[in-house]
Amino acid sequence: MPPWAVDTGLVVLSALDAWINLLGEGTPVMWACAAVGSAGLFLRRRFPMAVFLLTLPMTLFMDVAVAPIAALYTLAASTRNRPLLVGCALLNAAAGTLVWPLSDAFDGNRAWTLVQFVYTLATAFTPVLFGQLVQARHDVARRLVEVKEAREHERVLYAQTVLARERAQLAREMHDVVSHQVSEALTKVRKHAPGACADVCLWHDAHHFGVTVTNTAPTRPSIARSD
Repeated sequence: MPPWAVDTGLVVLSALDAWINLLGEGTPVMWACAAVGSAGLFLRRRFPMAVFLLTLPMTLFMDVAVAPIAALYTLAASTRNRPLLVGCALLNAAAGTLVWPLSDAFDGNRAWTLVQFVYTLATAFTPVLFGQLVQARHDVARRLVEVKEAREHERVLYAQTVLARERAQLAREMHDVVSHQVSEALTKVRKHAPGACADVCLWHDAHHFGVTVTNTAPTRPSIARSD
């Protein structure tokens, strides 16, 4: 699925979540915060930290808001700064524990406030853990690709080494054969055409190689062998 489709779906889901929670109870400030936080999800891949801060006010008047959870997940999947992630989760839990309006935040039972904070903290750490798992999966996939590329490079190097060894062996064999043929040709020239010169031409194609010896006219008659 394209990233823009995922982001659009999150924005629509966040707006629907805000509409369900604030219908009949929302003030203009609440609706403005919900609108800014939901629309900010379009930029979550480019500015994850800024988008998280934009969605944070929604946790003041919504129990479990979609936008802050999505922003925390994106931030956790894009950064390796663990202290930053812990701080953001604590900030999200603290904002979710407060009661709107803020003047009524500490009027209730403190024990229940602590329980609510722990519950909200666990909820905030869930997207953080999922984001870190996704990041680890991407790291493993990238390392597997690097290992595969390294093995392919080693295979190519090994093939080149074998080819170089075969070429060196072929060159030695060619040298031995050519040396032998040239030696025979020169012996015949000295025996049957005294004073003649020998023009030695080496040749090869894709599959064969050889030597061609061309003799010049002798400068003196050959010595006949007596029977």
